[in-house]
Amino acid sequence: MSSHDILISMESRHPVSQALAELRRAIGKTQQEFATQVLKTSLVTIARYETSHPPRGNVLLRLADIAEENKLPDIARVFRHAFAQEAFKRIGEHKGLVAFQFSEDGDSGFMFEILLTPEEYAYAEAFQVALASLRKHGKEKTQARNALMSLFEAAAPLMRDDDQQYHRKFLPKVKP
Repeated sequence: MSSHDILISMESRHPVSQALAELRRAIGKTQQEFATQVLKTSLVTIARYETSHPPRGNVLLRLADIAEENKLPDIARVFRHAFAQEAFKRIGEHKGLVAFQFSEDGDSGFMFEILLTPEEYAYAEAFQVALASLRKHGKEKTQARNALMSLFEAAAPLMRDDDQQYHRKFLPKVKP
């Protein structure tokens, strides 16, 4: 196999496999180091992930977290997107599906929403950016809180009264 064939072969890898190799190189780890020090798995598993069988399931979320910890948001997005695609395949693609799950203490949770148009995707991405900013401290946090509260206030008339009351008890008072 020529070096040209190897290059073509590497470029035709699954996007998740490519993202994993990029992540590993970006944090300066060999496959062996990444396997043992980062993912606590075998070299064979990492080699397989990077070539023929991309990671799946919760491993994708672990990789997304590692990418984010290393300030590699584009790579993290590849892993989270792959996880979401896998999750939707498992539950079936139902038009308009919304799934919420909160922890028993009500302190954390997740939401799935199938986005039907590019416009919905853009709104959802803007919401996610505001939510991520809300988790930070400082001026960005106040701006994000105000943006999210404005969104809630705009949507409130469309909600049932009992839903409005339920959600309002969790929302902070917004300061100008």
